[in-house]
Amino acid sequence: SVRRLNDHLADNEWLAGGMYSLADICNYAVAGGMQFGFPDLVNATDTPHLLRWIEQIAARPAAKRMYAEVPMESLKPQD
Repeated sequence: SVRRLNDHLADNEWLAGGMYSLADICNYAVAGGMQFGFPDLVNATDTPHLLRWIEQIAARPAAKRMYAEVPMESLKPQD
């Protein structure tokens, strides 16, 4: 759940141990962009650690490249 992820990330930089791993990649595939699609659940007030983690992964070079090369995957608010 969103709460459990946020609680875990309060004390951990990444999901599984002290390094970026497949656990982060797989969970980011689900959670990345939730701050746009479900702002009532994922936001700076209620889930600051989860939001930090989402932004941290989105800032990684491979994630930036993916968003640049696959425009339909760009997670931006829809008008």
